[in-house]
Formats: sequence, structure tokens, C-alpha cells
Amino acid sequence: MLPPDMPRRDYYEVLGVDRDASPEEIKRSYRKLAIQYHPDKNPGDPRAEEQFKELAEAYQVLGDADKRARYDRFGHAAAGGAGGSPFQDVDVQNVADFFESIFGDVLGMGRERRQRRGRDLRVDIVLDLEEAARGVDRELAVTRRVPCGTCRGSGAAEGARSQTCSTCGGSGQRRIQQGFFVLARPCNACDGSGRVVTRPCADCEGTGTVRKEVKVPVAIPAGIESGQAVVMQGGGDAGAHGIPPGDLVLRIVVREHAVFKRDGDDVHIVFPVTFPQAALGGSVQVPTLWGDVDLKLKPGTQPGQTYRVRGKGLAHRDYGQGDEYVHVDLEVPTELSARQRELIEELAASFGNGGGDGGARTAHPKRRSFLDKLRDKLRG
Repeated sequence: MLPPDMPRRDYYEVLGVDRDASPEEIKRSYRKLAIQYHPDKNPGDPRAEEQFKELAEAYQVLGDADKRARYDRFGHAAAGGAGGSPFQDVDVQNVADFFESIFGDVLGMGRERRQRRGRDLRVDIVLDLEEAARGVDRELAVTRRVPCGTCRGSGAAEGARSQTCSTCGGSGQRRIQQGFFVLARPCNACDGSGRVVTRPCADCEGTGTVRKEVKVPVAIPAGIESGQAVVMQGGGDAGAHGIPPGDLVLRIVVREHAVFKRDGDDVHIVFPVTFPQAALGGSVQVPTLWGDVDLKLKPGTQPGQTYRVRGKGLAHRDYGQGDEYVHVDLEVPTELSARQRELIEELAASFGNGGGDGGARTAHPKRRSFLDKLRDKLRG
């Protein structure tokens, strides 16, 4: 709250929004300004602390439809005076927790306010495109901290007992005053467990955990992309003295394919065909991530023409399947037999110079159009 002798600003002015702003606009503006004035970003700045608290008070009113309606009608006078808090149920004593309850751990401080966990582990998994298309099950060898088998994770030697930590009184947290905040941080003496041992276990040195290589089965979903992650909750290091384990984070890397180019859930391939296949049409076998399929070429298929093969791409993460796009490339032979050369020369002679009868005109429409345009240009 502001000091009683300081005039209270209009809440819309505090949040920098118009009076007809939508709830999303109000929330977005509060988030932006609260991050700017958050005490974690402005340590030791009392003015930033006051502005941060003022922002929280304004948002707790304007972010609630009923409170906003009362404020729009009565203003600060709704509380019976311009100097007091306009709503008795507005709690601004722990605005940092209020901020995190709305937007989460934006500044990376949330974990220190929560119970400490074991360390997260990160592992890269390299996949071929075919594996990414189908999904794959693997078994990984991961070295991580696991509960000590000797003391069963307690950290105490045989016959010894754990007792309440005298530093934190068993809460596992130390409370630190920062300006108008009271922040809770894990206790250093007991690693946040709230318990300490009088005689530590020799195998784990009192931590309750030891390093061990374990086999972890993982299931990679179909259609996953490079850079995405699969999080296995509780698959990371076990925490000391029975604290919950961290997570195992699998970062996916999909290799570039020699033939297929991925575009989201679709794939593209450049497929060479011969002149007779392109001219006459017919069925050809093209590769896909799911095996070869028959593709029917239309007579007169042109270089660069694209055919769509439905359902032969990668799986959508939610539903369905992507497609494969086949881009036709006309392959010209580099060597000819005498007979092949004779036949091609005979075929070329039948086409003439692009003139002749109607059949020749329809056989090469692009060439005919080009020559007509050229003649018109020369005549003009």
C-alpha cells in the first residue's frame, strides 16, 4: 500500500491501460510492468518495490470483474476514503507470490520459493527421419543419483537417527527479509529436508544418494521435431535426504536426410523420370518414409511438376498424417546406343521446328508460345 499521505493514482493509470481495456490487455500490461519493477531485477531500490506493490494492488482490482465494476462506479471512494485501500480483501503483502501464481516462474526465482528437488538431467537423442516419422522406443543408459541402498535414502548410518534441523526448525526453509518481501529459501544445513543425521552413512556420506548407471526405457512420439524435448518427470537425480527427484529431459535431434526434405509434417522429394515416362505417362515407384508406393504420372508431365502422395509424411502431434510431395526431375541420358540415337533423331524430325500440323503445335505449347511472342516482337 502507498503511504497514507500520498495521493492514490487511478488504477488504469497505474497499469497504463484505457478504461475500456479488455481483461487480456490489462493482464498483459500488468505482466510487462511487473517484470520491469520486480524486486529481483531492482535489488535495493525502494521505489521499484513500491511501484511493484502498487501494480499488484491495481491488478487485483482491475483483474477481477466484480471489483473492477465497483471501482468503475465508485473509484477509490468505494473504501470510504481516498487515502485507504479501496477494497478490504485486497492482499498486497506477498505480491511476488501473487505475480508468480498468475504468470509462473518468469524470473527463475520460483524454485527457490518451492521445495527443492533433485537436479534435472539433460540427454540428447539423435534420430533418423524415419524414426521421427514412426516414433521409437529406446532404452538409455543414464548415470544419475539414486537413493542409497545402505541407508535407504535416509543418509544415516545403521543405528543412527535423523533429527529435526535446528537451523530451520524442521521447515526446510530459511526466511529472508528483502524490503517488504519475506522470501523462503532452502535451508543450507539440511538441504531443504528439515532433518539432519547425527552419524552419516559411510556409503553416501550422509546425502542419502549414490551415483549409479540405470537403464531407462523411453518412448519418443511419432512426428517429433528437432529441438523439441520429452520430459520424464522424476527421471533425474534423486534429491538428498528423500527430497523428490528432478526430471530427465530428452532433447531431440533429427538428422538431415539424404533424399527427403522435411517441412513440418510434410516431406518433399525430387524424383528423376525418363523422357518416355514423362511424355507417355504411366506408373512409377517412388520411395516414401513408409516404403515404396506406385505413383501414376500423367502423359506430358513437365519437369518440376509436383505430385501429392497423401498420408506419406510424418504424423501430426495431435492427429492425422502429413503428405509427401514428389517434384518431377527430367533425367536426360548422358550416353546413347546407336539405335537409341537413331530413334531420337527420328522423333526430333517428326516434331520439326515447332511448326507443321496441329499435332506439332500441341506437342510443344510452351515453345510455340515463345516463338509466337518473338515473331510479334520482331514485327512490331
